[in-house]
Amino acid sequence: DPMTVTILGAPYTVTVQYHTLNNITYVLLDAPIFRQQSKSEPYPPRMDDLDSAVYYSAWNACIAQACNRFPVDIYHINDYHGAAAPLYLLPRTIPCCLSLHNAEFQGLWPMRTPQEKEEVCKVYNLDKSIVEQYVQFGEVFNLLHAGARYAPMLLTIE
Repeated sequence: DPMTVTILGAPYTVTVQYHTLNNITYVLLDAPIFRQQSKSEPYPPRMDDLDSAVYYSAWNACIAQACNRFPVDIYHINDYHGAAAPLYLLPRTIPCCLSLHNAEFQGLWPMRTPQEKEEVCKVYNLDKSIVEQYVQFGEVFNLLHAGARYAPMLLTIE
């Protein structure tokens, strides 16, 4: 079954293929926004434009849907790329570990004005209160900050 995520209030369909080897199931995602990238440049070149926000929004929302489709023992947040995924599952939480590979790139979009904040919340389809609590760092939407805020929260859940 494909995954349908909401971006800017509209449904966005991502096709899915599953491949299982031994006890590992690989979830392969395919959508036009992902096909714009290449093997040598797998991520968008900019971190502050609408296209890159759509890319990471679709990526994170699909990770969350995969976590709903499969029993997940632990989700490895591999740098900022998938750090917002657990936020789509709230109030349910899942165990996570966070790896940081390069602190220079953190997945940043400006939120200096109410309009910028509204737009980034709509692109990511996350409630403003969730963004304010987990993702917003100063006047910036910061994916790495989301992972850093979410992981310690798990330590307080009984």
